[in-house]
Amino acid sequence: LCHITLNTRWTKKPEDGLDTRIVNVELLNNSLVNPSITPTKETSSEPEEDSIIIFPDESEEDDDEAIRRIKKLYQIYAMEFKKYNLKNSGEFPKRRQKYAAGFRSAKYCRLYEKFIVDNSLLAIPLLPSLFPIMMQKNHCSKPLPLIVGGINASRGEFPHMAALGYDRGEWIDFLCGGSLISERYVLTAAHCAHSKWGPPIIVRLGTLNLIADVGQNMDVEEVIVHPDYSEPSCYNDIALVRMIPGLKMSKTLRPACLPAPTTLAGDPGNHLMATGWGRTGYGLFSSPNLQKVSLEVMDNQTCDSVFLGGRRTERLPTGLHSTMLCAAGYLDSSHDTCQGDSGGPLQALSRHSKCMYEVIGITSFGKLCGTGLPAIYTRVSMYIEWIEDIVWPS
Repeated sequence: LCHITLNTRWTKKPEDGLDTRIVNVELLNNSLVNPSITPTKETSSEPEEDSIIIFPDESEEDDDEAIRRIKKLYQIYAMEFKKYNLKNSGEFPKRRQKYAAGFRSAKYCRLYEKFIVDNSLLAIPLLPSLFPIMMQKNHCSKPLPLIVGGINASRGEFPHMAALGYDRGEWIDFLCGGSLISERYVLTAAHCAHSKWGPPIIVRLGTLNLIADVGQNMDVEEVIVHPDYSEPSCYNDIALVRMIPGLKMSKTLRPACLPAPTTLAGDPGNHLMATGWGRTGYGLFSSPNLQKVSLEVMDNQTCDSVFLGGRRTERLPTGLHSTMLCAAGYLDSSHDTCQGDSGGPLQALSRHSKCMYEVIGITSFGKLCGTGLPAIYTRVSMYIEWIEDIVWPS
């Protein structure tokens, strides 16, 4: 048996019913299992914070070859494990949070589909069942054939359409368009953030006629312009308008979807729909009714020669970029987008989400309205990651 000595001391006044003595036990004899182990012997160096002391100091000799081999393997493992942790610290949480571009917008696009369908219980007397049946009513607007020339849009056809209002002192003037893409964000052109009357102060949603329909008016909280946009050039002409909370969505007011980064909808030869409250022709007033017009996508090389004639301008100092797309009306038509359509969407029905539109382009600029010349649009698919990081940051 080991001989032990007990040393005791009081640390504080004992509480009722509790023995608060601290007992210090010292083993005077060596261990009976292994006499070489001295429990009270101190190590020669302090342990590191992130290490665990398992073996005695290196200065001690071990006769057992197996112990020396285990010690060596453990030291190699500990060093490699420490280097790996230092190299990868903080990397795994970032990987878990990083989504592929387009994943978040596609997820929310499917969620917004719920506003298309109404679920209701109906009792049908001709059926033998005693219980009402769940019926679904679809509020998807019926797409019309391709239209040559602009006409009025129908109610609920473009439920994501937004109008940006500017403070003109005595009244609000709606000078730009936009697309609702979430409960709080509208996608628009960057040049719409810098008008002679300042930035937009209000967003009007859920309306066809800007005079007759009030819709929902939402105050603007912030306008976020793409960091690479620089006036007067039109490159990276894209911005996000953040509204105050409280928008009430419905079957006639719901967000549009964003395209996949690899979408082919903006390829030459495809037909897309432009919408806006812009002027209906050169020298004419803006339309109070939402207008729509079908346009055909043109390849950038042809557009560059037609639109610029090989020249370079202040707006396009290096010509058309891949971040832009070009669209024009049909050859026998003089219709295109016009002033007041800026920021509005160039869109196509989604192939993946029923009755939902995808915003393929943002109206950036053109020349004269109704001259048959193409207009330039910001290609949204090139900015998906930037949009998602702001609208759906996690």
